[in-house]
Amino acid sequence: MDKVKVIEELINKRYSYLCIFHNSWNEKVNEYEVEEPEEIDLLSSKIWDLLREGRKDLSIDFIIESITKLGGSPCILYDDNGNFAVTGSGFSSVTGEVEDQEMSFFIEKERWFSTIRLALNYYLDEE
Repeated sequence: MDKVKVIEELINKRYSYLCIFHNSWNEKVNEYEVEEPEEIDLLSSKIWDLLREGRKDLSIDFIIESITKLGGSPCILYDDNGNFAVTGSGFSSVTGEVEDQEMSFFIEKERWFSTIRLALNYYLDEE
């Protein structure tokens, strides 16, 4: 089975555990009725490992989208001088829908690279 399918299956499996957990929320007592399944974190770790291992073969879009499905918020930045950075740190307004936003980032100089792929590799190694 190819890496993309394996990762997609693991993401879907993780999502099913998340749904079970989130659907157990009891408004009356303000708590979950089931313990958070340890499989959520175990699957997250496995997926991160597969993304790191497959970074040369997987598309940048697939890696970024997979990270968002794990709760990450990677941002690809460009500095107008030919350099790219990928970061998950920054400040923005929290919205429930698509709208105008102001965002701020501080990027250390070692995070800037000549390609998105190199910047993404650095991000994968740091997370």
